[in-house]
Amino acid sequence: MIDIYVCEDSLEEREIIVRYIKSIILIQEYDMTLKMSTDNPEKIIKMVNSTKNTGLYFLDIDMPKVDGLTLA
Repeated sequence: MIDIYVCEDSLEEREIIVRYIKSIILIQEYDMTLKMSTDNPEKIIKMVNSTKNTGLYFLDIDMPKVDGLTLA
């Protein structure tokens, strides 16, 4: 099982990304789950530190608190 994480500060863009990811998982029947969708990089860090599953990350590069490259 692969956990998917989305970190995007724009609510509208985040919802589009999440909708697309959920559709692809459902259509292709991938062994993946959307674990978290947030605008807060600290939440991603806490969640990742508490799990041992492999993750796939969709990170916004330009965010006010922490940019996506630093978060990665």
